[in-house]
Amino acid sequence: MTYVPALGKYLMVVSTPTISPFTVLQFDTYILESDSMTGPWHSVVYMQQFGPEAYFVNIPSKWLSPARPAPGQPYEAVLSYSANFAGMKDLAYPTDSGYYWCLLPIRLTVSS
Repeated sequence: MTYVPALGKYLMVVSTPTISPFTVLQFDTYILESDSMTGPWHSVVYMQQFGPEAYFVNIPSKWLSPARPAPGQPYEAVLSYSANFAGMKDLAYPTDSGYYWCLLPIRLTVSS
């Protein structure tokens, strides 16, 4: 979970097996937001088979954009994760996802 001062929101990233309970196949990843650490939480984005085995997915506070974007502009941050620990390197999504530290610039649409 990461607090984003520019938005006054908490962001949480969750990864779950696409086909539960199998943890060596694809994972789905969700980004959730809340005004409070204890929720309620609301979906920001759902990424089916991200990685496709993305794990330890988070949004490090180190690379948060410091200012709230203007209306209609995206909020920029970095998504940190590792992926494909069970040898799914030929299925990398997004490209270059792998069994190492991946840093992916992201843009989130901010509603008023």
